[in-house]
Amino acid sequence: DYLLFLTGVLKEPLSTILVTIFLAAVIGSLCGYLLGRFFGNSLQRRPDSFFFKKKHLESTREFFEKYGFGALVLSRFLPVVRTFTPILAGISKMSWYSFLFLNILGGAMWVGILVAGGYYMGQHFPWIINYVQYIILFFLGITTYTIIKGYLKFKQ
Repeated sequence: DYLLFLTGVLKEPLSTILVTIFLAAVIGSLCGYLLGRFFGNSLQRRPDSFFFKKKHLESTREFFEKYGFGALVLSRFLPVVRTFTPILAGISKMSWYSFLFLNILGGAMWVGILVAGGYYMGQHFPWIINYVQYIILFFLGITTYTIIKGYLKFKQ
């Protein structure tokens, strides 16, 4: 999410950034939906690995059951849950048209809010542009640390 926010600070035209990231978000979720739709049963039987844990699938299922179709829109703002929600929509055989509509709506909101927030920051606090590389390195460091820590915990 932080990288989405920071892209709004870049000097690229806002429309180019919005369209590119929106398309990537929608296409990525469509791939997850199709994965769940066609391979859902084998995914549910798959053993846990570093990248796939049944507990994440189960917590996403609970989220999906609690919020229904709105989960597709809300999950965009929740790391991990956002990854598994389209897969669960496919596993549950959600209507293609419903999924497509909610995927587009959620993707537009997610990308719009985060990128526009970054754009606003870049326009109103231009000095932040001088520090973007340090901000990115900081968050990449946190992400790398979290991944390594999770991997070491998984190996134990």
